Amino acid sequence: MRRRQRRGSLAGLGPGLALALALAGLGVGGLSAWLFTNDLQRARSRAAQGSALVQTRCGPIEYQEAGTGVPLLAVHGSGGGHDQGMAFAGGLAAQGIRVIAMSRFGYLRTPMPADASATAQADAHVCLLDALGIARAAVMGGSAGAPSALQMAIRHPDRVSALVMLVPLAFKPPTQTDSAPPMPPWVQSTVNQLISSDLLFWAALHVARDDRYGTYASAQYTASQITGAKFIGFDQGGHTWVGHNDEVMDAIR
Repeated sequence: MRRRQRRGSLAGLGPGLALALALAGLGVGGLSAWLFTNDLQRARSRAAQGSALVQTRCGPIEYQEAGTGVPLLAVHGSGGGHDQGMAFAGGLAAQGIRVIAMSRFGYLRTPMPADASATAQADAHVCLLDALGIARAAVMGGSAGAPSALQMAIRHPDRVSALVMLVPLAFKPPTQTDSAPPMPPWVQSTVNQLISSDLLFWAALHVARDDRYGTYASAQYTASQITGAKFIGFDQGGHTWVGHNDEVMDAIR
């Protein structure tokens, strides 16, 4: 007589062990949910501190300031608003630089207009400078903030004293060697979902060690096309230049 095989399920582990595993799963899920909610509340609390909403001819724009001296407009990437810009540029406020970190279209308290293109955002950067009474400023665009920073320099060169692009989302011709393998369509779709979800983005921040954005090659190419530009690259450090912050800030200053 053939013995009946048990199915591969929790029931096959015995009622006691199955219950223990189920409770452990609920515990891990509950802890993760609590950590996520707690982190999100703290992030929202931090983002609400120190910023102001100014009315400009391009609409309301949220910004935060720190320091005095040479004005520097910090344009953030994905996953944050003025708080992200201040997080990576705020340290320059103690170095004779007036850091102005703004929230791009659709981030935090800056509304999303019908035209949210990089060129429209570049014009809004100038609108913010006008509202603050600033004639010229250096502009620093990080990651997804780089396109509008670059467009500001192209469209309004008289208003830009210097251009800095950190790990920029920038053009690179297909003939240039990639600095990271292209993402398969399903990976790109997953990344897009991750960026648009608070929960998934939060989870990734707690497990990620490096990135595969491949901005090294595009940054190198962009610098080669700008007269007088200087390219600085590192073999390690990823999208947030881990371990190189002092070098990066020194170069910006």
